[in-house]
Amino acid sequence: NLVEQGKDGRVHLAKKPRVSITRRQDTPLCFDLNASIFCWKRASLFSENDFVIGDNTILFEMPAERSIDIDTELDFSFVEFLMHSNKESRDAE
Repeated sequence: NLVEQGKDGRVHLAKKPRVSITRRQDTPLCFDLNASIFCWKRASLFSENDFVIGDNTILFEMPAERSIDIDTELDFSFVEFLMHSNKESRDAE
């Protein structure tokens, strides 16, 4: 569930479902931008458009284990753990 904060500080659903939802698994599908892959025509880079998502944007879904944003030391520690865990799994084979 994605929420947005209004000017008054209260939150509301970013994507309202058409029916009442009682389970998280039934919520509308949303994707998180991870900034891994962007391709533009050169002219687009110099246009007045100031947002990355345009009319011709398509989705490339990446595996979660290869799509981790590192914004904090905790994120970095988590990625280190995953890397060591994957290495140990490969070494055990």
